[in-house]
Amino acid sequence: MPRRQVLDGVQVIEVASMVSGPYATKLLAEFGADVLKVEPVDGDPSRRHGPFRDDTPDLNASGLFLYLNTNKRAISLDLTTYTGRKILLDLVATADVLVVDLSIDELERLKLDLSEIAAANGRLIVGAITPFGLEGPYARYKGHNLNLYQTGGDGWLLPSGLSHELFPDRQPLKPGGHVGDYYAGLNAAVGLIAALHARGDSGEGQIVDLNKLDAHVSLSREHIMWYANQGLLETRDTRGFAFGGCVPCEDGFVEIVCLSDGQFDALVELMGRPAWAEDEKFQDLSQRAEHGAEVNAHLREWARVLPRDEIYERGRQLGVPIGIFSRPGDVVNSEHERIRDYFINAEHPTAGAITYPRQGFVSDMPAETDSPAPVLGQDNFDVLKNLGYTREEILKLWQLKVL
Repeated sequence: MPRRQVLDGVQVIEVASMVSGPYATKLLAEFGADVLKVEPVDGDPSRRHGPFRDDTPDLNASGLFLYLNTNKRAISLDLTTYTGRKILLDLVATADVLVVDLSIDELERLKLDLSEIAAANGRLIVGAITPFGLEGPYARYKGHNLNLYQTGGDGWLLPSGLSHELFPDRQPLKPGGHVGDYYAGLNAAVGLIAALHARGDSGEGQIVDLNKLDAHVSLSREHIMWYANQGLLETRDTRGFAFGGCVPCEDGFVEIVCLSDGQFDALVELMGRPAWAEDEKFQDLSQRAEHGAEVNAHLREWARVLPRDEIYERGRQLGVPIGIFSRPGDVVNSEHERIRDYFINAEHPTAGAITYPRQGFVSDMPAETDSPAPVLGQDNFDVLKNLGYTREEILKLWQLKVL
């Protein structure tokens, strides 16, 4: 008998593209929600983002889309048409959750009023994902992962560590990929699950304002709190450690951080107790911090001719706080992850066999990936048939490019 999931029976309509909204609904789907993705007729823009297998572009085989849209059904719908909007509103009328990442201007242009939509279905939870929120001076501003990451304050501290040493005057950076958008998607999923829980007590839905900037700031670690409460301004210089950090090896990098005398002694043991480490200026924490550049010079000279994994394994055994900088292949082929069955496989009708990562926890009611991402317009016929449309009417809508 299939195991019941925590969100079984929850009907979710997703009108969102690229990363934040689709990631939020992906999480809901993995906990059992029935997610119906509503895409433009030419598809979610993420379908045009790679990687593509064999570097061959395919709307149904984008690596980004395949990851973000597992366990979902999908229809294509032109919301600029009256009929397209009517179909959407008919779907929302019986749904539990509507996730929208349209801007305020886009909602107005499409004549979609979130308050009216919520009022028409008193139990509906509307999750509105916007760059800066539904209210406030920035409410109508456009936002992208790059400017949101910087506006949230994280870029102020990057580059740091070895990168800062090598490029001390470099402009603020952001990590590669869609880090900020995933922050926002995770924040949205938590907010929506909380709203569903609240509805269990009140029986009433609500509009949840899920803005990306606040998601950034809430995950910005200590430096925002330090400044807000003590007026302390963390910088790239104050953020780094006196020595250690990213250390180049023969075939990669390790991260080493020693915050106590015992940890430093373990590092000295790892390095074979070199003569320089006996100098008086390296015998306590404050003096080592003052002469951190010298420690780093010795550390990097020692590490540059040794294999990464050898340094890591020996350091771990000795109690050195150490980690490796993993390549994608290291993660995918990890024996640890294999034993934990972290990666799963699913067969996609266009892309073939796809390997997916699970969510990062294990419980008695785990998140599951049961089906691959949908092809464009995959469920058009079934969804419209359930709304009462005939085969002829569905064909006509397709000919008119409403679908």
